[in-house]
Amino acid sequence: TDAFMSSREGNYGPAATFNTFKEIGDTRIDYVMVSSGIDVLKHGILSDRWDLRFPSDHLPVIASLALRCR
Repeated sequence: TDAFMSSREGNYGPAATFNTFKEIGDTRIDYVMVSSGIDVLKHGILSDRWDLRFPSDHLPVIASLALRCR
């Protein structure tokens, strides 16, 4: 399951994960996928810049997860 789609608290940051080093693009190409038994509490895409430039053409994708006990 895509963590972006199943986050309990929604998502923060832009929807896109790809950029041109100067501008955020409009495409999400990086994902956090989870299996059943894992709850996605939060999901985010970080868009920090240094000197008005991104350090990579991919934005970091993060998620807070919780394992369900059996």
